[in-house]
Amino acid sequence: MRSSLVFSLALAAPSLGCAERAGAPSTEGPAEPVTSAIPAPPSPQAVEAAACALKLRALSDAPQVAGAPGFEAQRAQLLGRAKGEAVVFTRVPTEAPLLDAQLTYLRARMSKGSPYVTVPQALASVRYFPEKARALFLREGYLYAESPELATVLVEVLKVGHLFKEPEVLILRGAAIFKVRRDKFGVFRHVDGELAGDEAALLFGDRLGLTEAELLPPLHRDLSPLTEGDAPDRVTISRLTPRGAVATARWGDVTVPALLDDDGRSLSLACLDDPGGATRARRTEARARATALASVRRAVRDMVREKLRFDEPLKEEGQQDGSLRPLWRWSYDHGGDGYSFNGVGYSVFDVDGRPQPPQVCVDFVLDAFERASGTWYGGRAGERARARGGIDFEATDLKNRRSAAEVTKFALAHPEWFEVWGPTDDERVPFGRRADFFANITANADRLRPGDIVVIHGFKSDGQVHYHSFLIDSKDPLTGVPHKLAGNAGRPRVQTWEGVMRSAPLRSIKHVLSPRTEWLTASLPR
Repeated sequence: MRSSLVFSLALAAPSLGCAERAGAPSTEGPAEPVTSAIPAPPSPQAVEAAACALKLRALSDAPQVAGAPGFEAQRAQLLGRAKGEAVVFTRVPTEAPLLDAQLTYLRARMSKGSPYVTVPQALASVRYFPEKARALFLREGYLYAESPELATVLVEVLKVGHLFKEPEVLILRGAAIFKVRRDKFGVFRHVDGELAGDEAALLFGDRLGLTEAELLPPLHRDLSPLTEGDAPDRVTISRLTPRGAVATARWGDVTVPALLDDDGRSLSLACLDDPGGATRARRTEARARATALASVRRAVRDMVREKLRFDEPLKEEGQQDGSLRPLWRWSYDHGGDGYSFNGVGYSVFDVDGRPQPPQVCVDFVLDAFERASGTWYGGRAGERARARGGIDFEATDLKNRRSAAEVTKFALAHPEWFEVWGPTDDERVPFGRRADFFANITANADRLRPGDIVVIHGFKSDGQVHYHSFLIDSKDPLTGVPHKLAGNAGRPRVQTWEGVMRSAPLRSIKHVLSPRTEWLTASLPR
């Protein structure tokens, strides 16, 4: 740790020599003026770094919180398989003491057997007893587990209605509190915000209660502020205390000491001990990329809310995926409100008048970039035309925008727009080997960035080799492993690696197409 800076000014003055008598006339000429070099004042960057170094030194003596070592040991798999927010825990949530013999038996079974069997069976046993369900499945109100399999099943199986009979429930997710309310059909739905009206799903790390007093203070800290703005590629926490965290932050190949501020709900970057400004250029690039990608995330969220149809006909004769979008486009361009295929009718617009172009997986990816740039279709109430923004793949030499293989060739042919990375055949790890897969993802985390297009390839259950593509939405700032992936494989949604790849566990990553920051900032609104 750097020590604090000490600033001094040395002033030189003439002195009387030993042989001189005071008042004696001088036999020499006028004395030469004596000067001394005055050091330049320190830069604001150096002053800030020195202040940060002092704060880090003070925090290094503060007592540490217990944390959750079991969670951290499985962090990549837990976040990569069980959908949730990237957080750290100040301590492990404790299990409720069980005085009920039935609950004791069910908890023991869940700890030893396969969660895919034991969790549904346990849920059936307590279905009509929400208090028992909370005692069995929650830890101090948290949906928490240190087994990736158990965490995945809990997220997929549990619903708010299994845990509460009251009409309203609060959910602490990350740093935000959401209110959910039971509708007339018994389904809990979000009351406000951009999720208003959506069914309330439970995510890993959620804390549930009836009052804010049950939720606060939390036992976790949200890390999402560390992924915003000029976010570092990686943050490593060396000391977590009640007053903040001692850490290092890395941009590219530059790592500097960092102080993380703790506001009681989240951790954010407070300051850097970077007196020479070694991170300045990298941080500027990170900020520009994040600003550009914000519009891509908005486009993704819009498509998720609009529930754009996957391009698979409701009635098929063999494999006919991809047949609907050309018919939709023809009807849209010619003023139609509907079209049909194999005797089944489809709408050009949804009930709110928004265009509904069907998508195969790679359509979703390219539509996200085009729509973020302003290239999209007008709704029923406006001009029926496809506006052109900063990105329009139809105006390029892309031969087939509906083929992941052709999009990969296009990216390779345009290195000014994309960096392309792909493991060799020997390096490819199928998702079915989950521990090896996540170890491989962790080792290559620096090659995977938000906004990247991931192309996976391999055998599906039909015995045929298939491609699939999706976008990296967000990464965990501690491991660097992507944990939110956006795509359309049935419907637009944000998923985990488990959600994307479980249906075909023999597939593996074939290519990663990373849009260059210069292309993004030139093409997308800022």
